[in-house]
Amino acid sequence: MLSTLLVDALRFKTALAKYKGLKADPDEIDLRMIAGEKSNTKVLIKNALALEINIKEKWVKTYSKAFNGNLILELIVNPLVSGEYKLESLEASTYSPLKIFSEKINIGFSLEVKAYPRVLPLIVYAAALLREAGYAGFGAYPGKRKGHGLEYYETREYVPGDPFRFIDWKATARLSRMMVKEFLEETYSSSHLIYDVRSLGPVMKDENASLFLSTLIGLAESGLPLTLTIKSGLDILFEREELEPAEALKAGLAYVLEEFEISEWDIYELVEPKPQRELMRILKKIKADGLIELLKGMKDYKIAVLDAVKKTPYRIVLTYVGSILYDSKLLVELAEESYVKRHRFEVYTSPKPWLDAENLEEAYLIHESFTRITRAIRRLGVDLKFSRHKRKILHAHLKREIY
Repeated sequence: MLSTLLVDALRFKTALAKYKGLKADPDEIDLRMIAGEKSNTKVLIKNALALEINIKEKWVKTYSKAFNGNLILELIVNPLVSGEYKLESLEASTYSPLKIFSEKINIGFSLEVKAYPRVLPLIVYAAALLREAGYAGFGAYPGKRKGHGLEYYETREYVPGDPFRFIDWKATARLSRMMVKEFLEETYSSSHLIYDVRSLGPVMKDENASLFLSTLIGLAESGLPLTLTIKSGLDILFEREELEPAEALKAGLAYVLEEFEISEWDIYELVEPKPQRELMRILKKIKADGLIELLKGMKDYKIAVLDAVKKTPYRIVLTYVGSILYDSKLLVELAEESYVKRHRFEVYTSPKPWLDAENLEEAYLIHESFTRITRAIRRLGVDLKFSRHKRKILHAHLKREIY
């Protein structure tokens, strides 16, 4: 037995000698990415088949496989929260042939990650829109126009290309020539965007802010007048009615800029130097001017958002952005009121609020509550969504489009 131990120890000592000064190839990696995204990176570790890589950081996972006597290590980087992350070396474990002895080995490798907030590309996109608009509106308010809606407009003579499903058979028989019906498109006179800023943690805060700004951009581009409500529970942080699209976008962008610190270097990573300087000037001006508007729109009293919706005499696009875990009762009431008034009601919320949980038990409870509330809201006919339509505003797309 003693001889077996000695042989195992000698073989292990010989194997350890080749691991001295071991480095990965490449030995330095620097990544820039948006929080919540995943980046796959591969490194090669030569003559290291007997090593088991151990990484304790939650923001990076590893998978390894052997290739021609070497070890190929795949790093999946996935930071959920914006910030700077650093891995100064790779820690590996190696064992003797009989698994009696073991040793920890540090492999020369450095990984640095800069994760930007999810809302950053949308901030840049919104600033570019305001720059192009010259702080003017995004167009005239749309009215009713002929289309494929539900409200009857007129009957006219058939023109090649008209859909056959719109043929007015009674008028055709009466006039002895092909006639078709025309309808008015379903339109809304304005929009009301409600944003609840409460969140369980930094991940939900970033995701909801991204949903808010993306939704605000979409509504502003539609050209409709916009009522904007920013609240925290019953406390109204900002509320203005019938804002011009650009004014609403400025106010919303100013609030987001107060919540997220954005530097010139952050903007530089997404756009070319020339528009980067111009966009930074615009953002600084929006932050200053928008802060004044935010102060004007602050309310020193509590108000029921439902009452404001009930007072609306016409059909609107009603959009809620926030955590359905906090506002489930309000959402049910808004859904019922929207059904009566024939408003279009949309809800945008973070798809995985349990990512901010401190432990698995809390994550499970949040997941169960979120699932139940989601089902209840959808049964009421609410258009529940977890993301806006994808815009080409990230990374290289930003550099190309904004320039």
